[in-house]
Order: sequence, then C-alpha cells, then structure tokens
Amino acid sequence: MSSNPSSTSVEQRQGDSSSKGRAVTMRMPIQKISSSTRKGGKSPAQAQSQAQAQQQTPQQSLQAQQAQQQAQQKRLAAKRKPLLGAEAIRTITDRLKRSNPKQQLRLFQEETALSNTSGILGLVELMQKPRSELNLTIVRHLRNHLVMRLPTLPKDKLTPLLIQTFPYIQLEELCDIPLAILNRHPAIPQKILKHLKDQDAVLAKCSLDVKQQVWQYSPTLFEQRLEVEADAYATQCRQMWCDKDYSGHGSMVPEGAEVSCTSSSPTGAIHERIMRLCGGKPPLQAVAIKVVTSQYIKDGQMSRGTQVLQLHLAISAQSGPGQRRTPAHVAASCFERLLANPKSTVEIEKELFQTIMALPANSALLGQVGLMVRCPQVTNALCKVAFRYLDTLAKAHHLPRRHLNLSGITQVLGTGFQVREMLQRNEFRYPGLAVQILQEPYASIASLLTEDALHQLQQEKPEAAGESRSKPPQSLAAFARDVYYVRGILSQYLIAKSTAGDFRRIVQILPVLVDTTPLQDVEFMLVPLASHCLQSLLGNCWLQVVDAFPEVFKEVLVPLATKHIRLAIAVLDFLERSPEGVSSRSAFEKQLTTLATKCAHGVAKPLAQQYTPEFTQELKQRLRSLFEQVAHRAGHLKALAVFDKSAAKA
Repeated sequence: MSSNPSSTSVEQRQGDSSSKGRAVTMRMPIQKISSSTRKGGKSPAQAQSQAQAQQQTPQQSLQAQQAQQQAQQKRLAAKRKPLLGAEAIRTITDRLKRSNPKQQLRLFQEETALSNTSGILGLVELMQKPRSELNLTIVRHLRNHLVMRLPTLPKDKLTPLLIQTFPYIQLEELCDIPLAILNRHPAIPQKILKHLKDQDAVLAKCSLDVKQQVWQYSPTLFEQRLEVEADAYATQCRQMWCDKDYSGHGSMVPEGAEVSCTSSSPTGAIHERIMRLCGGKPPLQAVAIKVVTSQYIKDGQMSRGTQVLQLHLAISAQSGPGQRRTPAHVAASCFERLLANPKSTVEIEKELFQTIMALPANSALLGQVGLMVRCPQVTNALCKVAFRYLDTLAKAHHLPRRHLNLSGITQVLGTGFQVREMLQRNEFRYPGLAVQILQEPYASIASLLTEDALHQLQQEKPEAAGESRSKPPQSLAAFARDVYYVRGILSQYLIAKSTAGDFRRIVQILPVLVDTTPLQDVEFMLVPLASHCLQSLLGNCWLQVVDAFPEVFKEVLVPLATKHIRLAIAVLDFLERSPEGVSSRSAFEKQLTTLATKCAHGVAKPLAQQYTPEFTQELKQRLRSLFEQVAHRAGHLKALAVFDKSAAKA
C-alpha cells in the first residue's frame, strides 16, 4: 500500500496547528479567565459539574436534583424564623413594595413556611379551610412536643433555646415554651431578667424560683411585694393585741402574741408566707428586713419589732451548720429564750449585754437589736425583769445604781432608746442614759415601792376612801414621756398594784401613762394596761370608785376616753358593766352623759386615720351599741345623736 506524502503533510500541519492552539489556550493568563467568569461566563467548577450532569443517567440526574433541593431547603431553614406581630406586618409591607408582588409573596412563603408543609397547602385550599387553622394545629403539636422534651434537655442547652423563644412569651400560642424553660432554668441570663421585671402578667405565671431570680435582679420589685405583707402583719398584730381579754392576767402579752416562727396565728401565717417568698436566699432575706425596718421608720409601730425578731429567728434557723450566726441572730435567740423562760434570766442578760457591747461602733446591727428590743413582748419581758430587781432592792433598802444586773438590763433596754431616729439617720451609738436612769427615775420608783411596803405594814384592812399617799414626782412623768422603758417599768408597777387592788396607785399612775404614751404605742402598751386596771376597779375596789367617782371621772376616765378610740371603747364597756345601783345617782348620770359626748366627739379623727374601712365599720358598730346602752342608762339620748354625727365624718 502506497503512502500519500501530500496528505500526510497536510494532516501533520493541521495537528501541529491545533496543538499550537491548545498550547496558546493553556497559556492564557488566569486573570483573563477570572475576568471572563465575572462578566457572566461559567467558572471551571460550574463547567465541570455541567459536563458531569450531561454524562449522568436520568436516575442519577433525579437524585442530584433532589439533593440540590434538600440543600436549598436546609439553607432556607437556617434562615427561616417565625414572623409575628409588628415585625411580620413590616416585612410583608416591604416585600409588596418591590417589583412583581406575586413572586415576592411566593418567596416570602417559602422563606417563612414551616418545613415539609408546603405540599399540603394546596389540599387545605381545596377543602376550603383557611391556612391559619392548619398552621395553628401544627404549632400546637410542635409546642406540646417541645414542652414534653424540655425535662430531658441538658441544662447547657436551655440558655440558647430560651434566648431564641423568649421574644414570643407574650403570644398565647407560644408562651408555654419560654415559660417551661424559665421554670427549669437555674440561672436565667440578666438580659432576660431585665425584660421579665417589667412584665407583671408574665411574671405572675412563672414559678416562685423564677420570681426569686427576678427579685434578686431587681430588689425594688421584691420591696413592693413585701410592703403589702408587712402592712397586713401590722394590722393583724394590732387587732390581736387589742381584741384579747386581759382581765385576771398579770401579763400585758395576750395569748397568741408569741414570736415563734411556727405560730398558727394570722401573723404567723403572714410570716411563713414571707419566708417562703425569700426562699432561703440571703439577698431576699436582707430585703425583707430592710422593708420592715423602713416601715418602722415611717409609722413607728411596735409590731415591726416583733416582725424583725421573727425574721431573724427564721433566718438563723435556716442557716447551715457551717454558717456563722450574726450578732443579730444571737440577740434574737436570747430574746426567744427570755420569752420562753422569763424566770431564768441571769445568763441570758449576760449574753445579751456581751453581744451588744461587742458590736463595732456605729454598726447597723445596733439598730437591728434595738428594733427587736422594741418588740412589745420583749419590752414587757425586759421591763418585768428590771421591775423585779427594783422591787427586790426596795425591800432590802438598797440603791438601784449599785446593782450590776439592773445596770446591765438597762443597757439592753437602752438599745431601743431613740432607735427610730438612729435608723432614720443611719447613725448608731451604744446605749446611753444608764447612769441618769439609775439615779433618778429608778430611785423614784424604788421610793414608791418602799412607801407601798410601809403602808401595807401599817394598814391591816383595805384602804379607806380618801386615803392619800405621795404622788409620783413630776420628774418621773418627764422621764416616762422621753424614755420608753421607764413607761414600761411603770406599767409593770401599775399591773402589780391593780392586781393587788390598790385603788390609790391606779388613780395616780394610770393618768401619768395615759399622758406620756405616744399614739403609736397605745394599742400595744396602754390598751391592755387600761383594760387590766379598769377590770381591777370593777372587781376589786368598786366601792372606792363610787365614793371618789368625781376624781376617777376626771383623772382616769376622761383622759382614757379622749386619748384613743380603743380606750374610749374600754371606758364605755367599763361603764356599761358597772353595777346597776350606781346609775340612779344624778351626778353619776350627768357625768356619764358628758363622758359619752366626749367619746363621740373623739371618734372621727382616729377612725379616719388609723384603720381600714372594714375595721372602721366594725368599730363603729361596737361603739354604737355601747353608746346606746350607756345613753339609756343615763336617761339622755342626745349622746347617740352626737355619736352618729361624729362617726359619719370618719
């Protein structure tokens, strides 16, 4: 076979030229390829994938298309988020402003629709059902499923999920999810707490643990919550002290007024509720004490001291075995033991004195101890101890200023002296006035006790009407006005005298206490004392009352009736229970009517200022009944009209 040189040379030349062309193409700069790609050409990777797609079988091509769709769905799912409320309205409005609104709506549906639900939307439309019903059903199903899984979710996954779902906590359909996460979260992020503190409706649905975390973040919220409980405690405490029957008892502490943390009384229930709100968390416990202290600064009610004492006892009981007790806790424990066993006081007095003297200068704990001393039960117990020492010294003819135990108990009582002013200024000092108190008012009380003992030796029969003994000096009344525990010791002295039926001392000492007791202490100190004394006048020395009724009326009954609405009730009750034979005396009837009229004029202001509307109505009804009985006995019904007119102003 012969060869053709010309054809061979032509093919060779063509091959050479094509190889040269390929060489030229391969030697093109990369920059030109890149620029051509940017101008709209295909990249090498795209060209290669297109070439591979052309070589695939139809089955492989379908699989590749499905994989591409799944990848696109994943990208959409990563970007997808629920659009709700104002954000959804704003997004839809922006989309519709663009070109081709129908395409924008379709894209919007693809971006925001729930996964794997687009296929059934058409069926829903064929069934003439709104898409909202389908979406709501799916949302509820997914919500319930997620809520059921939350208890098994690791705690480190809670924070991201909470941040993602918290924006929808205001929506009824979705709020269960963030609420369930919140209730399980041990440490809610501060940015969530910041929003929660301003959403009262949402916070009300949360568990107590969530509320405690919010309260620790925003103590002001907890203060507002506790102020309601503290006021309820004070109201219940006042009513409990005033409604008890003190007759026949030598104590000014009514039954049920204990400071135990397990009390079943209304105040005990309020206290347990406050401690449950605190949850054993020291920051919240500190806020509770701060709130009650602030309330005492505002109104000066002695029940605040009882509540602070209960709080310190409960906090001390909740402390762990390794936690150190504060001096306030030690003092609270001493007070509790003193109230439980008032006869064995020497060791308790010593521990109290050492605890107080060990406190640093200007320590706020001095204010806390002083506030606990102002608790009515503690004040009575300490004053009873001091009076017992004075009585012993008077019988032995010894001077009070040389008695160490009396000096120590006076120092303890001194922590409560002007404690309200110290708390208000946030400046605290050690108890003062001890030397002056030992030398002057204590000496005056000891002198009265000595005189009573001598009189008892001289008189072998009850005191005759008109018998006189020296009155308390004016300096004693001045000290009683300024120093609360001088009033307390005088009260213990008066209780002893009224129990013994000492008519003269009742008439002398009770007016002093009526004049010197401030209004905020009346219900806790003067009401039980007056009830005890009036009962003694009725039961032990009524004949002496009849013989000296003008003096009793002027010195005792009128000051009591015009001091406080509660005391007016006690006086009217005293007159209503007095023996019938006395009411026939015209002088008595006239004075009775005058006294009833004075009581009526004094009704409006105390009722309007000191009591709730419900409690005011109860007092009005009781006063009206007493006025009616007294006015009928006096034969003068004008007092009823005066009372109705005065009470209507309240």
